Amino acid sequence: MEKWQQCKDLSKFCRTENNKDPNALQQWQQERSKFSAECCWSINDPDLKDYDKEVRLSTHDIYKKYLENGKFSYAEADNNAWTAHYRMLIPLKSKRNVIIKMTFELSTVEKGITNQEIEGIKQLILQIKNIWNGNFALKVTDTSITCCNPIILPIEFDIQFAYKGEKIANGEKNPHKIKLYKIVPQSGAVKRPHLEAGKTFILETDKDRGFNVLYTYAHEFAHALGIPDHYGYDEKTNSIVQYYQPNGKLDDTRFVALKNSQGRDKDAPDADIMNAFNSYKIIKQQGWNIGIAAKKIINNKRYQCDIIFKGK
Repeated sequence: MEKWQQCKDLSKFCRTENNKDPNALQQWQQERSKFSAECCWSINDPDLKDYDKEVRLSTHDIYKKYLENGKFSYAEADNNAWTAHYRMLIPLKSKRNVIIKMTFELSTVEKGITNQEIEGIKQLILQIKNIWNGNFALKVTDTSITCCNPIILPIEFDIQFAYKGEKIANGEKNPHKIKLYKIVPQSGAVKRPHLEAGKTFILETDKDRGFNVLYTYAHEFAHALGIPDHYGYDEKTNSIVQYYQPNGKLDDTRFVALKNSQGRDKDAPDADIMNAFNSYKIIKQQGWNIGIAAKKIINNKRYQCDIIFKGK
């Protein structure tokens, strides 16, 4: 604490500058340099911690989706309300990568699914990390000290598996479920692998039905993070998607989601992983939910969270 008190005493040199007196300016520059070297993101700062917490974030805090004519849509309302949940490690003190941990509790629904088929599905799911990793970094700014640069922590995604009743190593208490079929049941509106209520993945072992399984899993993984489809559910009217920024303000960018679940061609300029089959393009707004979650976890007005989009 004594060391941190010295830092607090030196911090005045971050806020004061006397351009009229060269000697005072020289002292200011020396003290500021000393402060930056010894005190910025110092391990002696009592507010600086590593965080490891479970995230529960309503999609209503992540984005807005509505008909472009302004009318209410039951289809959109029913399909755009769930809770994103995962475990998040923010090593603000030890300055390592941010880790988004998601555990899948796997169970087979049909008889006859082999261990080899199960392992094949698990390997496909693990490839999701290759698609999402490398796109985002968490930027944290200490707003109480103006002469400290922000700290930037790359974000990576970690996927683990568990079986029913098994203790989960990362401490997650409510993992996502995977119900594994040979072929997803053909009754009802949804006939391919999907995510139910933001929590249960309905997957299949069949890889010969004419669609890209890896793309589908990566797309559904985004839903588990709280990211919406960029196509609309209303049969007659297009929808609009707007995302909340990490600071809580609604972004002005409006994505047009085509009506009746129409996707876009994967080579279209506005194609991305949430509206174009076989497109692995990820956009910056699809990482803002992590910034919102980080702000909620850190819960300290001193620190401002933002997301840097790196892209791939």
